[in-house]
Amino acid sequence: LTHRYCNNARARNETPQIFGRTPYTPIVTRTRKHKSRTIIIEDEEIFCNNSIAVLINTANWLIKKGKITPSECPIKIEGSSYLINTRPYHEDGRDFRTKKELQNNLFLEGNWSSDNCINKSKELLIRFGIPATNFDLEE
Repeated sequence: LTHRYCNNARARNETPQIFGRTPYTPIVTRTRKHKSRTIIIEDEEIFCNNSIAVLINTANWLIKKGKITPSECPIKIEGSSYLINTRPYHEDGRDFRTKKELQNNLFLEGNWSSDNCINKSKELLIRFGIPATNFDLEE
C-alpha cells in the first residue's frame, strides 16, 4: 500500500507522508589491510605493525645502540622540521603533529607517509654510520 500511495502522491505532485521512523542506514567504515613488516638491521629482526612502526623501531634501535642520545638532538633530516627532539616541538615552535615517544624520553615526528617513513628510517641509519645495505624490509 505504501508503494501505491507514494506513486499516486508523486503523480499529483504531493509530498508523500511517511508514517513511523525511517529505517536506520548503518554507516559502513572502510577497513584497511594493515601490512605487517619485519625490518632487519644488522641481522636483528624487529616486527613492525605498520610503516610508522618501522621508523619508531629504527630510532629505538639506534637509541639502544647508543647512536642517538639527548645531546645529539634535535635531529633534522630536511627542511625546518625536526625528526627527533627532546621536546615535541619543531625549530619554528610548532608542535609535532603526530608525536611518538621514543626511549630515553625523546620524541619523534610521526606525520609521514608510508614511503617517507621507510626513507627516513634509511636516512637515520646512514646519518649514524649504518650502511643502508644493512637495512632490509620484509613484507
